[in-house]
Amino acid sequence: MLDNGALILGAGISGMTCALALASQDIQVCLVEREKEIGGLVSSFSCKATDRCNNCGVCLLNEKIRAIGDTELITLFTSCRIREVEGGFNHFDIQLVQGGEPISVKARTIVAATGADVFDAREKKQFGYKRYKGVITGLDLEERLRTGSFHANSDGSPPRNIAFIQCVGSRDENINHAYCSKVCCKYAIRMAAVLRRLIPDLKVTIFYMDLQTTGKDYSPGCEEGIEWINAIPAGIEEGNKVKVKYEDMENGRIAYREFDQVVLSTGLQPGKENKRLAGILKLNLDDFGFIETRDLVETNIEGIYACGTSTSPKSIADSISSAYMTAGRIIGRIRG
Repeated sequence: MLDNGALILGAGISGMTCALALASQDIQVCLVEREKEIGGLVSSFSCKATDRCNNCGVCLLNEKIRAIGDTELITLFTSCRIREVEGGFNHFDIQLVQGGEPISVKARTIVAATGADVFDAREKKQFGYKRYKGVITGLDLEERLRTGSFHANSDGSPPRNIAFIQCVGSRDENINHAYCSKVCCKYAIRMAAVLRRLIPDLKVTIFYMDLQTTGKDYSPGCEEGIEWINAIPAGIEEGNKVKVKYEDMENGRIAYREFDQVVLSTGLQPGKENKRLAGILKLNLDDFGFIETRDLVETNIEGIYACGTSTSPKSIADSISSAYMTAGRIIGRIRG
């Protein structure tokens, strides 16, 4: 039976950061990832550098993956899930299952770092995602840029005008997603900068409800080459181009604009693992389905912590900060 200072559930950016921080203080860590590969959602993202670094944080991922493999105090299990927990702080007895093989682990503390999911844009049927070729999500665009396969027009030619629609799956009480996803504004603007570097004469339009300004002034007009329209479109129609229908509030009328491509800035939502994990660990979830914490990282169960986007939407930088805070609390408890 493995005996650890901490068992960490989730090997995304926050889970890996927490594991490395604990190992640096000679604390044995068991790191559990349900997928075949580690890295989490960030592994799907592309670098947002233009002629300079734009501090998106994506480049940090590979450094952490290499460090996990080089750190003897971290035992990694992939394709592995938690099945049962008994005991409490300092004496957790945990049953894992990897494939079909049971694994028994002891740990003094447990960390939930299971991440968040990206909203499924197909739920917003008015935008035609997966039905209209010219409509993609921000995550699709990330993948195309990461693999060098970006193009918009059916003949393979580069696009001349692109629109981003913000808050798709966020700030929406109709689907119990009244929260802001925190990351969509930043990634849309960074993406726009990357695209305009690839296609210098590209016209970019951003439809927005309001703007998440944390860390930088993202007020309309702050970025060259972007047209800002303060409206969330009512729908999209497909023709020779993608036609966006929206309310022109300045002129008090319904308006239409055509684009080569429309990017839906899909927000973050509670991870699919949260409900199952909450049942096993007896954790409270908030009204939206994120893991509920007090003092940012402590759950309702003594000795069990949560960090990263398992507790709320966060940027890469904020997920890393959350992981360091969690590690600091654990080190304090174990050493104190």
